[in-house]
Amino acid sequence: MKNKKVYLVTGASKGIGRETAIKLSNQDPTGIFVLIARDLSKLNKTKSLMNSTSEVLTKSLDLANSNEIVDFIQSIGINYGSIDFLVNIAGYVNPKSLQETSDENFELTYRINVFSVFTLTREVVRFMKTNGGKILNVASTAGLSSRPGWAAYASSKAAVISFTKTMSDELEEYGIKTYVVSMVDVLLI
Repeated sequence: MKNKKVYLVTGASKGIGRETAIKLSNQDPTGIFVLIARDLSKLNKTKSLMNSTSEVLTKSLDLANSNEIVDFIQSIGINYGSIDFLVNIAGYVNPKSLQETSDENFELTYRINVFSVFTLTREVVRFMKTNGGKILNVASTAGLSSRPGWAAYASSKAAVISFTKTMSDELEEYGIKTYVVSMVDVLLI
């Protein structure tokens, strides 16, 4: 088991997350893949499209709930001994003007797009510090520009970009490489 890499991919039920999980399993067919999203049936569809020699665990998880994240990451880290790759792709968007955006919607956007990235990163790093690892956070070009009606989403993605840059410097001493990519609009199928 020591030679097998452990990959954790959020948002793996569709779109970029699904394609990332499939591509990673084809690149490392002996890897262990932990797929996280809300919809378990869609996660199982992703699993069915992955390399059949890969070990795949699917988990329906509410990324707005930090306690669920902490408990789950602890169980994965203890069970497998390490986590080598974290790919934070899950995201939430509900564009509305400033006046139409409720406190609840703004908070939910930040809980999923920012706080879950923070919590996942913090918890996974506990298992990466010994052997290093890689963390990829998916942001958006919206985090680099302005767009009317997208204040919650755009500012949350700007936070992910800044957080990732800071973690890149902070985690370097442990051999943990941290990256961010800013995606353009994507059709989520």
